[in-house]
Amino acid sequence: MNKIYIYFLLPAIFFSIVSKGEVIQLRNGDTLNVVVKKQTKDALTVEHTSLGELTVEKANINNLQALNIQTIENRVDEQIAEKQPVDTGLFGTGLLEYWDRSLHFGFNGESRSSDDISFRAGFSGLYEDTEDRWDFKSIYIYKHHKHETTDNQFKADLIKDWFVNNSPWFYFASAGFDWDKFKDWDYRGRLSAGPGYQWVKNEQLELATRIGLNGIYKVIDPKNDLDLEGLIGLHLLWNISDKQSLKIDNFSYPSITDRGEYRNVTIFEWTHKLDSFKDLAIKLGFHNEFDTTQTDKNDLKYHVSIGLGL
Repeated sequence: MNKIYIYFLLPAIFFSIVSKGEVIQLRNGDTLNVVVKKQTKDALTVEHTSLGELTVEKANINNLQALNIQTIENRVDEQIAEKQPVDTGLFGTGLLEYWDRSLHFGFNGESRSSDDISFRAGFSGLYEDTEDRWDFKSIYIYKHHKHETTDNQFKADLIKDWFVNNSPWFYFASAGFDWDKFKDWDYRGRLSAGPGYQWVKNEQLELATRIGLNGIYKVIDPKNDLDLEGLIGLHLLWNISDKQSLKIDNFSYPSITDRGEYRNVTIFEWTHKLDSFKDLAIKLGFHNEFDTTQTDKNDLKYHVSIGLGL
């Protein structure tokens, strides 16, 4: 008989344990009895007995001030402290705090002249929250062959995305700088802007497209040149596993000022994280720029490099 009473009491005991948490009142009138697992600047991640894990935007919570926010923040801070150290920025300077920062260096092959190896090094950084995303990349390549410099170039790009609330649409603006000793121009600056659409975005796959305008200013001796181009971009990121990822970016730039001319930039990169060292990875890939305005129209470079988190 006692066993029967226990069986009836178990659901009640379980319900009383789970019910200990926070009562969230939504602006649409709904009420949720949940346990708060994580808090960010704009949202709460909660666990509901029936609905499972949910992400609730703070803007949709009617009784946010009445919740035990201080307790929640302390609990979240303790969890973060247990799992990872506080990010103090690049080399402890406070610069680029909570960015995904990495330094990569290695060797570069070239298809247009020979199979000689050149040195390459670069820095990249990525930051994303619920409102926007920053993506910075830079690369320097130098090649010396038979007592002669045959390649010497530097490239840097910064892209800023602004997300639209509860929408796959976003807006972007980007700036870039190129210096190349062996191009028909000395150096060039690039500015672009336009809308984008996020087709897929989850932990395993990201697929997005962009469309806009790109202005490019070339410094050429004896006369500089200003061109306006269209922009059509595709971004694909596939997280194959916890250790491997594949990224493909393709940007087409049909010229508006010089009809019939165009550029196409393709970037392919496969990354494999290593277990032996923290934040260390091997990267294989290639970068190709096809430009109808250049004497050497196709510039394909492939590389093997090591990435190190900073």
